[in-house]
Amino acid sequence: MTQCMPPRRILIADDHGAMRRGIRDVLAECPHGQIVAEAADGHQALEMAREAQPHIAIIDYLLPLLNGRDLARALVREIPNIQVLIYTMQDRDDLLADILSSGARGYVLKSDPSWHLVAAVEALANRQPYFSGIASEALLQHFLRDTPPGASDTLNGLTTREREIVQLIAEGKINKQIAHLLGISIKTVETHRATAMHKLKIRSTAELVRYAVRNNITQA
Repeated sequence: MTQCMPPRRILIADDHGAMRRGIRDVLAECPHGQIVAEAADGHQALEMAREAQPHIAIIDYLLPLLNGRDLARALVREIPNIQVLIYTMQDRDDLLADILSSGARGYVLKSDPSWHLVAAVEALANRQPYFSGIASEALLQHFLRDTPPGASDTLNGLTTREREIVQLIAEGKINKQIAHLLGISIKTVETHRATAMHKLKIRSTAELVRYAVRNNITQA
């Protein structure tokens, strides 16, 4: 007799409580999923993932403290065999290609019918990728166009720590707060900050904030 696969352990990361509740409701009848952790920001999500060791992570793209793209990279690096689903309002095709490079295996828009979310979880539970119709079309258009390298190429020149610090600065955190959040010294924060600004050819915090918002590192 064929044995049924046990439900996959799921982590949800979204900074809106109503959205997390909505995801729970949609997945309530899903036989392939069991929600084991919920987080309101990227750092909390990473800590919870380390503790809960989920099989699937459903994460928003624009998360506070650590955005979805960088969170996906960290999850894939640290959690064996995790499957990451980006569930977001962001539908730009260049962002989709960048998210794919982070290791995410699924992409569903929040504007898609809810059955796409269930279908994505079922696919990822079976270690199959899933992209909703709109996302698939956006990805196809991106690869069909002959576009020059965009902002994501510049961002890829930053280390993971530098990217974290750029996001936290853009969210209004001062060096002391960043040092506390990341568990590093203020001097180390200052060094990473200066290096990132040099790489990005940015001279002021105001420019750095505008850059982060323009390139979807954080929200306005």
